Amino acid sequence: MTKDVDLKETRYRAPALDRGLDILEVLAKQSGGLTRTELVSELGVSASQIYRMLERLVARGYVNRIEGGDRYACR
Repeated sequence: MTKDVDLKETRYRAPALDRGLDILEVLAKQSGGLTRTELVSELGVSASQIYRMLERLVARGYVNRIEGGDRYACR
């Protein structure tokens, strides 16, 4: 990357958006989905942050809760 790109990326940070995209990227790699606990461990963020982000991602249709369990997966 060039220095200009690095500066632009840090100037226009959107931490909540980054967190949501991180969740989607991790879930996209897991065919069987992940639990909230597994996401907390994988991403190194608090359980409450994962919970709130997952609730919004499910509500918006980006993530499914897998029936019969507490796992989440990308649509």
